[in-house]
Amino acid sequence: MMSVEPANENNSSSRHICMLPLHSQNCLRQTKKIVLRPMGLASIILIGVFTTVIVASSSPLQTGRREGQDRSVLNRLNINPEDYTEIGLAEGGVSDTKEMAQTTDSIKGDEPNPPIWPSSVKIFHPPQNDDEKQHILSIIQQTSDPISYDNSTAPYETYTSKRHFTNERHALLFHPGVYHGLDFEIGYYVQALGLGAKAGDVVFADCDKGPFVPSLERISVRPPWGLGLDTFWRVGENFKTEAREGMHWVVSQAAPLRRVHIAKKKTNPTEDDDKSGSLFLGFGDAYVSGGVLANAIVDGTTDFVGQQQWISRNVDFRGPAVGGAWSLVFVGCTGDQGNIPESSDGLDGRKSVTVDERPNVRVEKPYIAVKDDGISFVLRVPAPTYGE
Repeated sequence: MMSVEPANENNSSSRHICMLPLHSQNCLRQTKKIVLRPMGLASIILIGVFTTVIVASSSPLQTGRREGQDRSVLNRLNINPEDYTEIGLAEGGVSDTKEMAQTTDSIKGDEPNPPIWPSSVKIFHPPQNDDEKQHILSIIQQTSDPISYDNSTAPYETYTSKRHFTNERHALLFHPGVYHGLDFEIGYYVQALGLGAKAGDVVFADCDKGPFVPSLERISVRPPWGLGLDTFWRVGENFKTEAREGMHWVVSQAAPLRRVHIAKKKTNPTEDDDKSGSLFLGFGDAYVSGGVLANAIVDGTTDFVGQQQWISRNVDFRGPAVGGAWSLVFVGCTGDQGNIPESSDGLDGRKSVTVDERPNVRVEKPYIAVKDDGISFVLRVPAPTYGE
């Protein structure tokens, strides 16, 4: 467990915390109920980089189905509050729901809410002026991958992989609201997380890129494309982006993108080159290999570019899913006719595609949200959803 240092009380613009894995939670089945045992907020929330919920059709979580629940409903971004269990983290993990309260009343917590955050997590509020925006960007820049420059070639600058083996860990937590004009790279061992109850509560607007992950080493590796094979260990979660260039997430494994809405938002309806609402999972000829997109909405095109071994789960593809090299998996995804590729074993010259429209059970990752007081937190546990 990472040691905890006192927060920096002199910084009024942000609070600081650290990233810890989610394996401090124990999920077990009791009397046909799902019991989540919280072990303290700092132990629960971070980081999704190191955890993945794996759901098989024979999962015991199926026993947690509620009476009368629609087995075909998808766990969407704007799901009704009754489709969650909220566990209060200050009073010994006691749930806000009767069912969970009956099974967690013996759990005693010893961590305050909010916790005493160490300095490796930054908590942001929507900026009210340009000075506040620049202050947020200056803090985030300290967590981003370093940039290398070379005026003798094109491109003349690139993000690099020099932090590949750093021992630093960072979390960027964003309070609900609209963040205007923020373009920032999510670097190694960094999680960018919205603190809203749903993705649309935290919006990145009036920006070119918003949160993004680029290919690295574009000067030295296959210029101008660079390399996406080692853009590991980073997370984007629980926000909405209206970036004019769409969202770029050029990753290869251990870099999930969860609970996001990539929204179409033209600043000028006559702009034909506007790419807002589109998701780009590669960059030209940069090599990339694998990842996860879960519980998301993509308004525009999802371009897999050269991706392989990629799984999309509970994604609403409102535009076409195109590109990709091979081994693309779509589980519980929706979209208009033709938006999702047809299944193929890859033996007829087409890329290998697996489509499971209605898996027996789906379970999405729990996440934290700030309460209405803007100070304390709850853990929101999405209800399992079921196919036919």
